[in-house]
Amino acid sequence: LLQRDIDIICSMGSEIKYGVRVGKDISLAELKQKHDAVFIAPGAHRSKPMGVEGEDAGYKGFLKGGIDFLREAYMGKPTGMGKKVVVVGGGNTAIDCARTALRLGAQSATIAYRRARADMGASNEEVRDAQSEGVQLLTQRLPAALEKNGGACRVTPFCADQACRRA
Repeated sequence: LLQRDIDIICSMGSEIKYGVRVGKDISLAELKQKHDAVFIAPGAHRSKPMGVEGEDAGYKGFLKGGIDFLREAYMGKPTGMGKKVVVVGGGNTAIDCARTALRLGAQSATIAYRRARADMGASNEEVRDAQSEGVQLLTQRLPAALEKNGGACRVTPFCADQACRRA
């Protein structure tokens, strides 16, 4: 589907250059001289920290960034994920991480999001498809802390009711 969309864009007269570093491989001035419009799409390559206790402890199985996880998975490199995966976030990157984890062999993948489902940034279609693949969705949940649990990283949830704490 992606290649189809790329082909459609190119058939309309657009030119796509991959792996080009503006400022290194070509200057912005050169681009402005050659084109009426320039769209630079570097992607989001930095994940936001959660700001919870234990985040910087370097626990085995705790991966800081969804973008990094997806990049490693796409490149066929070891991701360092465990068998039970918790993804914190509510955007399409979080959805992609959970679905990818299942496809890579995780026994379970759960998304923990701090607000209600209606507030998630991920598209309804992505959420629905993820759930149909087995991704669990826990809303109004945040990690309160990360701690070492044997050879894995345990997530301590922050929420008011006991059912949440058991999840």
